[in-house]
Amino acid sequence: MIKLPNSKLYLVEFSSISILDYMTNTYNQLKKELSVLYPDVTEKELNEMTNNLIDFYITAVKVVLKDENQEETSNPLTDIDDTN
Repeated sequence: MIKLPNSKLYLVEFSSISILDYMTNTYNQLKKELSVLYPDVTEKELNEMTNNLIDFYITAVKVVLKDENQEETSNPLTDIDDTN
């Protein structure tokens, strides 16, 4: 782990590519793709669209994971003893 200067945050490296660099690169790639799809959009709108897209997918993943966890923990058939 590497402590970021003037911060309480630490940077964890994975396979010599930092997570922060990977996330920044992903953000820039999404932004570039959106700029191709929507060429008349301002820089401010482009940043907002990119942030909204990332937020949408984060929310979607959280919902799916929450549903999967609820299914695993609330299955009434797990109480049945079927060893006979």
